[in-house]
Amino acid sequence: RNPATENLDLLAGYLAEDTATFRNNSARLAATYRFINRWQWRQQMTVGLQSDRSEVGGEVIDADFVIPGISLDRTVADDALYPNRGWRLFGEIKGASDTLLSSESFLQMNIAGKAIRSFGTGRLMLRFDAGTTMTDDLDNLPTSIRYFSGGDQTVRGYRYESLGPENEAGDVIGGKHKLSLGLEYDFPVMDNWKLAVFADTGNAFNDFADYELKTGAGIGVRWLSPIGPIRVDLASALDNDNKLRLHVTMGPDL
Repeated sequence: RNPATENLDLLAGYLAEDTATFRNNSARLAATYRFINRWQWRQQMTVGLQSDRSEVGGEVIDADFVIPGISLDRTVADDALYPNRGWRLFGEIKGASDTLLSSESFLQMNIAGKAIRSFGTGRLMLRFDAGTTMTDDLDNLPTSIRYFSGGDQTVRGYRYESLGPENEAGDVIGGKHKLSLGLEYDFPVMDNWKLAVFADTGNAFNDFADYELKTGAGIGVRWLSPIGPIRVDLASALDNDNKLRLHVTMGPDL
């Protein structure tokens, strides 16, 4: 009815991941309906077909799913590309059942948010990302369903999705839950250029009563390009012998 705020997408895709901790090949078909609800949140309802083949911890997992889900997100900011004040919140529930054309049953809930405020001559940014999975047997779920941590969007200083529960051989195999927090402060040094300092902490784990957060910290440069900020960060993995890693990202802050 309103193409500016309402749309139906039919999607097909294939994703191949080969990381330091796992390999996964995933073929997906999905139908997604998006609209702005009466409370001005963007609401999304999805039904997807997904077929995975994962290799993790020396095990091979073949799994097929029908995954329905619903999500809500909203962004409020004083500027779309370079906000000095604003916030974003995202929440999602999705799952599958072995009684409905799926290899395994699971229910997954995710929530993420970010807030930006002016502070002194710069900006203070706070980020969080959390998720939990309810399932009878995590070992039969592919890596696309399990949680991993580490990398540009979670804990800088560590390899992409290199953090999480390990098996007896010391291989990272992913977990039921995830949590990451980030704090960053950036300030201008010249036209269209900023410096930043930051600290991230987080991990993936299987038990809320027994988990260990990994922490990274570092400095970065921000170029306010015509298409949005481009970020270059040098981060130290404080819980991994202070190893340094370079991260390059781009896109809106919220």
